[in-house]
Order: sequence, then C-alpha cells, then structure tokens
Amino acid sequence: MKVLHSLTLLLITTLPSIISAMTLLGPKSTANQVYNYLLSLDPNHDQSSFAPYVQNGGTAVITGSSGIGGETIKTLVNAGMTVVVCVRNVKAGNELKQSLLMDQPQQQQQQQQQPQPQDRIDVQYMDLSDLSSVQEAANTICEKYGTIDCLINNAGIMALKQRTESKDGIELQFGTNHVGHHFLTRLLLPNMNQEHGRIINVASTAHTMAREPLTDWESKDSYSPWGAYGKSKLANILFTKQLQSELDDYYSADGCAIKSVCLHPGVIKSPLWKHTVPWFLQPVVGLIANKNLEQGAATTIYCAMARLVEKGAYYDNCAVTEPTATAQSDKLRMELWEYTESLLAQKGFQLPKMQEKAKAAPVSTE
Repeated sequence: MKVLHSLTLLLITTLPSIISAMTLLGPKSTANQVYNYLLSLDPNHDQSSFAPYVQNGGTAVITGSSGIGGETIKTLVNAGMTVVVCVRNVKAGNELKQSLLMDQPQQQQQQQQQPQPQDRIDVQYMDLSDLSSVQEAANTICEKYGTIDCLINNAGIMALKQRTESKDGIELQFGTNHVGHHFLTRLLLPNMNQEHGRIINVASTAHTMAREPLTDWESKDSYSPWGAYGKSKLANILFTKQLQSELDDYYSADGCAIKSVCLHPGVIKSPLWKHTVPWFLQPVVGLIANKNLEQGAATTIYCAMARLVEKGAYYDNCAVTEPTATAQSDKLRMELWEYTESLLAQKGFQLPKMQEKAKAAPVSTE
C-alpha cells in the first residue's frame, strides 16, 4: 500500500514536467503547434505568453506568399492578426487569400468583436528586386495602416544558375534577399510599433556557404549559385544584428523596444528549389528536405508571436542558436550596413533618418 502511495505521489509530482516535455518545441513542430504551445502557457487566458500586439489583433507585414510564407500567414490570421501580404504575383496572393478564408474556423468567422478574416488579409503588390516597387508598396502600407507591429522579411530566391542583375543593376540574389528587405525595413521603421515591434528576417544555415571575398557582396569578381545565395543569407543575419545595434543606439533612449531577430527555417521542400535542379530531379529534393511547409513556418511563428524573444538573436527550431563566427562579426555587419545604405543612395533612393537618440535632461544645480 505504501509503495502504491509513493508511486502515486511520484506520478503527481512529475506529471507536470512530463507534460511540459511532451509539449516542448522541436524540429518537427508545426506553425499551428507553436501557436497552441503558446496558448498552453496561458492558463489565465490573458495571452501573456504572446507578444502584446498579438492579443490586440495587430498588423503584420510579410513578404512572399508561397512556401512557408503561406503557412505563416495562415497562422497569423487564425490568431486574429491583420496581415499585409507583399507579393510580386498578386493573382497567386489573392488565390492564397481565398483558400485561407475557406479554411477559417467557423467559430472564428462568427465572432463579431473583431474584423472578419476577409478584412484581415490584404494583398499588396511588391517586387523586392525593383526598389521603386518596394518604395511604392511601403508608402501605401504606411498610409493605409499607420502603425506596423510585425515585419517578416520572408521572400527570397535561391541558387540562380547564372549571375543576373535586378532592374536596379544589383546582383539578383543579393538584391532580392537582402537589399530589398533592408530598404523595406528602413522605410517602414518610422511606423513600427515603438513599444513592442518585431522585425524578423528569414535567413538560413546556408549562410555557411558564403565564400571569400565576403565583401564582394554582389559577386562581381566571381559567381557561383550557392556561394551567392550563401552571401545573401549571411547578409540577412548581419543585417539583423546591425539593425538591432542601430535600434539600441537611436531608439532605446526614447523607450523604444523594437526587437530584430533572424532564423533558419529548416531545409524545406518548397518552390525555392525550382532554380537549383532540373525538373526531373525535383523528387530528390524530398530526400534532402527535413521539414514540410507547416514545420518550416514554425520558427517564424515563434519569433513573431512569442512574448519573450532575444533581440538580435538567430533562431533554429524555436530556440536561440549560434550562427558562424563570420555571421557574428561586428566589423562585417557594420561594413554591410554602410555598403547597403550607400548602394541605395547611389541608386537614387532616400532613406528616412534614424531617430536621434534623446538627450538626457540637464541636472538642476539649484
């Protein structure tokens, strides 16, 4: 009897930790499981485990609607947020919108206290490889929404076989994956939620593929498909870290708490692979990929929705991890920032000035 009693007590005391271990997030967690996990941490139903803008039905801007972008949008909308979907293919964006509306839970559609799903998905034309397009889209978004709570720089292209330049004369992978997102971020920054805003850059473990000379960001001297892609993903991480440094320098004195984070989504079977292997070898991608689309969006959702994320950090499988030493180089991140800002100026685009740091009030001697 005593043994039974002891076993019962042991079960009672260890059950919470067992349940917690079962709900921990990992490589195979999906975006919806991340959302449900955060809900499970919210026993008082006050959404204290979520970023404040989630519980307030805030506004998110995301680039790209295919691949993991679609799963990210779906989860954000299901959580009650308004999502501005920036895409080059507006038709595909609207098709995604219609499919998401059909998938909305019936009880959510019947809720009258918040905007209906069709009013919370806004498809906006934007071509990241065309800086004029980025500028026009950013102006439209700022005028229409005022405050932006969360920016997810998600879209990208991968491993183009030949070196190609954008409309603005920038190497296409670097221009699309980094420069376009840098420009969009800087344009939206004055309108970001100053208290709880979040900027998320979808990077990749492919940043390890970046090859010397690293400062040849546009691969002018030599080009390889994966080397150029690796540089663009390295740029995503360096940009994240330098952006956080800039935010801390210029905004934090005014009580600003915008966080900049980046992540590796996993190796995913998605449309990104269309340029990398011939069509008849596309099935092989399934052997390389270690995540499906739902799993690939999990870390993005965690970074976008969890209240506690580490500013300037690099996430993998919903946890902070360390990128390469190169990706943590203070010198390289500052050089990239200056290079990109100068490049935008050379192309004829003006950036908003970073907010000046508030000066401390003089101490009275009276």
